[in-house]
Amino acid sequence: MKKALFSIVSILVVLSVFLPCSIVSAAADEVLLGDVDSDGALTAVDSLIILRYSVKLEKLSENQIKLADTNNDDNVDASDALIVLRVSVGLLSGDLQSNGAAVDYSAILLNYINDERIKVNAEPLTLDETLCEISNKRAEEISRKNSFSHTRPDGSRWQTMLDEYNVGWHYNGENIGAAPTAEYVFELWMNSDGHRRNILNKNFSKLGVGYYFNDNSEYGHYWVLNFTD
Repeated sequence: MKKALFSIVSILVVLSVFLPCSIVSAAADEVLLGDVDSDGALTAVDSLIILRYSVKLEKLSENQIKLADTNNDDNVDASDALIVLRVSVGLLSGDLQSNGAAVDYSAILLNYINDERIKVNAEPLTLDETLCEISNKRAEEISRKNSFSHTRPDGSRWQTMLDEYNVGWHYNGENIGAAPTAEYVFELWMNSDGHRRNILNKNFSKLGVGYYFNDNSEYGHYWVLNFTD
């Protein structure tokens, strides 16, 4: 059995190496989602505990089960173990906080997008700080009831946000999505003609990435990409 578990963990490590990476930081006094052994850090030990629980080799308390569900899908499985493992070796951007929200997935999505743009000979996008602010605000807006739209809650088009932040542009675009992980929402966008066109549009050079978690909303996790030239 130990050999089998070692093999599973080895597979998770190999998978994590090929995923886009960025630096992760976590305050020592934070209660981290995924810290099932309560040592104040996300480590490979937490990942192994979650994995063992997912295959019914270990029992967890009710609170530990809640902590183990890192992607907030009401299911503790190998996906949660992989998320914790990636954080533990610095391959996932952002702190996993007790409310289930990841602070910053911008580097992950930027890498996914630029990998696809390279395939069509499009110049890579660069993250723009102002566009990221806009995207985060838009993500909060679309999490509100009846607001999952490119129309803002006040009835104006999303582009009015560019005017509010004094962003100049000749070309712009917006992708919105709802999914529990960055990987999943990117897959949804790439499988949608309109969203895919924005991601691969050669007129765009700048990108903003936004994420918002709303526990009282229909979908929970909300994502926004804003593009300009």
